[in-house]
Amino acid sequence: MTAFSNAIAAGLSLRRVSAGEAVSVSDGTTAVNATAVRGKPNIKTIDAIAIQITERYTDWMIKASELESLDGKPERGWTITANGDTYAVTTLEGSPPWSWVDSGETEYRIHTIKIEDF
Repeated sequence: MTAFSNAIAAGLSLRRVSAGEAVSVSDGTTAVNATAVRGKPNIKTIDAIAIQITERYTDWMIKASELESLDGKPERGWTITANGDTYAVTTLEGSPPWSWVDSGETEYRIHTIKIEDF
């Protein structure tokens, strides 16, 4: 690894220690516990016939190694549960449901939307 890659890896580890939270990730058949860092939520408000609908999107950064026992890479149908709230893995504006956080491909950025309780 280069010095730059080492610095990125150290920063990602420090971020998980200081801002990580315990989550459960499920692929629909198996669930695993992981430490995730919540990304800044994207709150989108849409007006639809005088009704205001709010959709809450949140990205989660999770080490790929923590999800190895699940079936494949994150995709629609997977869920992430944190502090009693459940988030469904989703796509955003045509993008895939996940991307790599780092060039070493060790950590996922997973796009989710909060599943509201009705």
